[in-house]
Amino acid sequence: MSTDLQSNKAVIRRFHDATNTRDLEVISKTTEELFAPDALIRTPLPVGATGAQAMTEVFARLLRVFPDLHVAIEDLIAEADKVVSRNTVTGTHLGEYL
Repeated sequence: MSTDLQSNKAVIRRFHDATNTRDLEVISKTTEELFAPDALIRTPLPVGATGAQAMTEVFARLLRVFPDLHVAIEDLIAEADKVVSRNTVTGTHLGEYL
């Protein structure tokens, strides 16, 4: 596998690992690698930003509402400039989400 493909997959692994360890700093840095600053994020959550900042806000809320949130990567496939991650996400809903 080429270095680019391995690197692309590593970004996704780093993002999910940060989610599992509840590390908002790494989540924020990783979303900056994944999303353009002006990317429009469609979510039912009220976010006051776009791009990486919007995704960081979404995940901050998810981690508050699901304190034991865990992402298990089932499949991670990379080809050209695309990465697909099939995940099982578990967690206990303990707060207000919307």
